[in-house]
Amino acid sequence: MDKLIAFYNNQHGQLNPFFFEYDGIKDLCYFTSALSVKQKVAAGEIQMYTCDIGLEVDAQSVSYPDASTDDVLPSPYNEFTRSIDWNVQVLEMGATQRRAKSNKPHEKLNATWSGLKEERDTMIQLFNSHCRVPLKVMYDHKLISVILPDSMEITDYREGKNIVGYSCQMEVTIV
Repeated sequence: MDKLIAFYNNQHGQLNPFFFEYDGIKDLCYFTSALSVKQKVAAGEIQMYTCDIGLEVDAQSVSYPDASTDDVLPSPYNEFTRSIDWNVQVLEMGATQRRAKSNKPHEKLNATWSGLKEERDTMIQLFNSHCRVPLKVMYDHKLISVILPDSMEITDYREGKNIVGYSCQMEVTIV
């Protein structure tokens, strides 16, 4: 833990970038928050440390394939939550006039994706290549077009040092 704190201080906290290797990929990163070290103490001696660390990638070293509207997102696991806003968005024009900005309902799907490492890698590739570009996902035995959110958080599952699976919760917009 002392080495981690010294490294954090050498980077001047969240100021300076550093190279971090994860899953065989080396990227330029920053700390996203201050270190908050928790200590487990027994009989007056420190027995264990824990610390949550957040990193933000500054410059990716991997290039991802070009986006295609025919790309298919892996199917989510278990439950979907579908929300539909049938209200028309209104654009106000002065104190008394109004007109419709759009009349298309806004639909979103909130779901949990999980699976093995290969599917995780596919999710990361699709997310990094599809910035506001629609892609397909299977919903109710049909392929529908969706747009991914601006950010995605993946929880990796490991056996030793190897990533074997993942889970991820996202809200995608139906287009």
